[in-house]
Amino acid sequence: MIKKLFLVLFFLLTVTVVSGYAQPHADINWANGYIIATGQGVGKAGINRAKARINATTAAKAAAQRNLLEIIKGVRITSQTTVQDAMLVEDVIRTRIDGMLKGAHLVGEPFVEMVDGVPVVTVTMKVCLNSAPEECAHKPTLTSILDLDSRPVPPFVPKVELMDTVPPPLQPPPVHKPAKHDGWKPPVYDSSKPVTGLVVHLNGRYFERELLPVVITQGQPDLVTVYSVKAVKPSVVRTFGAVRYADSIEQVHSNQAIGGNPIIISADAVTKDNMIVIRPVDAKLLRETMSHGNNYLHEAKFVILVR
Repeated sequence: MIKKLFLVLFFLLTVTVVSGYAQPHADINWANGYIIATGQGVGKAGINRAKARINATTAAKAAAQRNLLEIIKGVRITSQTTVQDAMLVEDVIRTRIDGMLKGAHLVGEPFVEMVDGVPVVTVTMKVCLNSAPEECAHKPTLTSILDLDSRPVPPFVPKVELMDTVPPPLQPPPVHKPAKHDGWKPPVYDSSKPVTGLVVHLNGRYFERELLPVVITQGQPDLVTVYSVKAVKPSVVRTFGAVRYADSIEQVHSNQAIGGNPIIISADAVTKDNMIVIRPVDAKLLRETMSHGNNYLHEAKFVILVR
């Protein structure tokens, strides 16, 4: 009886260790441009060990692909639309995502552990958000299969765009009166050189990351769109998307996509519709830096610094 109880406890401990080593996991890395997930498969007992390992690996890959899909479906295209919404109404999107998942690539080698003579295989797989990472340059990406350049902006986005306004339109009071210690800082850039990109620092403000973000400001008298997908070349959107995200200022400075002299502007607010608001005086400066043909936003040289 004692021996039997010992064997049961040993088995439970073994299962706990295995499951603790590789709990199914999935995550989206906005800063580095990929979605990653693990999957686990268990071979059948009583068959050839090599065949059992192959079966377990196949099952692990299928599980990782399912976990990837769950993350992908929750990605926001705009504040009103998720990838799942697009899949429900567009069969072509569902088919493309299925193809992308089948082409998801392994990260490292499968991890194999024997439990009671049965192989337990854990794999990690990932797909690309856009073509910015070098490893994603020639692979199907979420950005490329969603036809982002052809998607309309939400109806609440201001129709007037920053570059369509006449120079001094942006000097009335801001959308709201911010507190003195709201984290706002003057724009940072080298004014002796051409600006090469835009970084909007959220300063801890809550923002739901999305593929097609919108930046606005207060015009005279109506709101003005500073940045949206309409400001970007369609070919750029299809390849690289409309935004990059950074979790630290170090990531901003290491991002070659925005060049060596980006202008860093503090967000003033985030609206209930998830639009980022910047101050009129900052928008005016931004417009000036894009004059004389230096429209870097046309190339989606835009980063949102989340922290």
